Amino acid sequence: MRFASLGNGVVLVNYDEFGRIVDLYYPYVGLENQTGGNNELIYVKVDQSKEVSELSPSVRFVPRINALQTELDLDKIMITKTDFLDVYDPIVYRIIRFYNPENAEKTVSLASLIDVNFYSNRVGDSAFYDPELKGLVAYKSSRYLALKAFCADSCDVLYAAGKGDLVEDVKDASVSFRAADNGDINLAFSVTVRVPPGGVSKVYVVYALGNGYSEAFQRASMASPTSVELSFSAWSSFWNVLTKRISSRERDYDFLAKASVAVMRGHTGLNGSIIASSDYSFTTLWGDYYNYVWPRDAGIVAHALDLLGFRGVALRHYKTLPQMVSEQGFLYQKYNPDLRLASSWHPRFMDGKPVYPIQEDETAIELWAVGEHYRMYRDLDDLLEVYRGFVRPAVKFILGFVEDGLPKPSWDLWEERYGIHIWTVSTIYAGLNSVRQLLDDMGDHSLASDAQSFSSYLREQAMKRLTHEGRFVRMLNKEGQKDLTVDSSTLAPAVFGMVDPRDPVMVKTAELVEGKLKVNGGLARYEDDPYRRVKAQPNPWLITTLWLARYKAMIGKRDEALAYLDWTAKRATPSGLLPEQVDPETLTSTNVVPLVWSHAEFVITLKFVGLL
Repeated sequence: MRFASLGNGVVLVNYDEFGRIVDLYYPYVGLENQTGGNNELIYVKVDQSKEVSELSPSVRFVPRINALQTELDLDKIMITKTDFLDVYDPIVYRIIRFYNPENAEKTVSLASLIDVNFYSNRVGDSAFYDPELKGLVAYKSSRYLALKAFCADSCDVLYAAGKGDLVEDVKDASVSFRAADNGDINLAFSVTVRVPPGGVSKVYVVYALGNGYSEAFQRASMASPTSVELSFSAWSSFWNVLTKRISSRERDYDFLAKASVAVMRGHTGLNGSIIASSDYSFTTLWGDYYNYVWPRDAGIVAHALDLLGFRGVALRHYKTLPQMVSEQGFLYQKYNPDLRLASSWHPRFMDGKPVYPIQEDETAIELWAVGEHYRMYRDLDDLLEVYRGFVRPAVKFILGFVEDGLPKPSWDLWEERYGIHIWTVSTIYAGLNSVRQLLDDMGDHSLASDAQSFSSYLREQAMKRLTHEGRFVRMLNKEGQKDLTVDSSTLAPAVFGMVDPRDPVMVKTAELVEGKLKVNGGLARYEDDPYRRVKAQPNPWLITTLWLARYKAMIGKRDEALAYLDWTAKRATPSGLLPEQVDPETLTSTNVVPLVWSHAEFVITLKFVGLL
């Protein structure tokens, strides 16, 4: 779990509940955690030294300016720390303000330690004090970090490059100078300021990253009190303008709506990647994480950004699709933030024959997102390469990946079952219908006609073969047998517009889903879901709850829709991060925080019910 997250497309920083840096991703959002998930240590001393975690700091995320503010009191000195990023470059800034309300001058010391693990690996790092920079430089291969601390007035700054023994050195809020070290290194600095009676002193800290010494050095060496203040003004103004357009008509949702924008944009790389989460803590459980581009998650997030008017950011993602699509025209399970193929547990050989290791809905959802984008913006020029490199081959793949009138088996959206899924069928229907206009406008009339014909036929087949006793089933297994397990994904025919929400089959399906899967106000994925289960009942998920909220709105039950929306909003952390799923009793997160998909579904639902 992470408390807050700041990102600008080239660097992403996560903080813990005490306002300390815990994850530092560069040069791709979500790839290469340069701290290895180890939290920063911060000690402050007036009369006695204390680590910030001992001081019960007030830590709050300010979405209006996309900054993290930490406030604490120590021996009558009021300390405010503001963390933010550069608008353009991979630079993390920190302004620390000390206010002395007393009638006598106070001396305050602060020390910070960062455990550097370049390439998410603690072996082979180096660090040295750079006399020209008057700060520290750490590096390994093509990753460099320059650290510099300074004041507007006179202050004493000391630096140390060392190993694990530095942890003891910073505990008195000061460090002993150490010029260089290598191996599993730590970077530390201490600063001592004299705060006048009734006055304020400020300390500025700069963490500048680069792919070479000159990049990191230049970014850090140019920093001064004036330049950092100007950078804060630029960053806060930039975000203030962006979030002004995001104003919920329901005041209780305004903070979370703005925070969702920061999360979605912060988890979108300049290269167009959109990762599912940046919570590195998951690596200690499974040896893997959520820091991947799942096309399904990414497509839904891009669609949410489109709905909010961030056309260019969404388009940046769509332009990655030609790079990721396979020769056959499908998208794989997931990709790394650098857009290369990522780890997968889907086999390529089953039951004595080769199979595609895919979840076909991921290809379909990206088609749907591109089609909806075009419907909103009609930016044909900008979609030319997306059309040629992804849309056309993906449509042709989907139309060819058919057996006996239904899509061939693939893996489900929960990544657990192989078969023919009502969710997948619904997304294919939506994807083909959404891109039809784009196909026509590109003169591909025959393919557009084929897409329309097949989507209509697919709907008929779903109503005949993916139903049981008047409701949808979640899948046909490899043997063609119906899986009657109640699953929230059976809401997909309404969510993706394949079936009228008031159709008797859809009504019965939704009633069964709500009746069987509602857990303490939210909605579980499916009956007896074991994933991350901690109690007798399965965990309710936020995305599933929001699907039900939208369905309720579709059939005119607005009050019930708002109740599910409200339940979801209340699962956010104080800093506005939404989890994937929660404990069925305590309603606290049991998995990664944030899940970017949760934020996207929240925004989509707010728009759908007219509150954004």
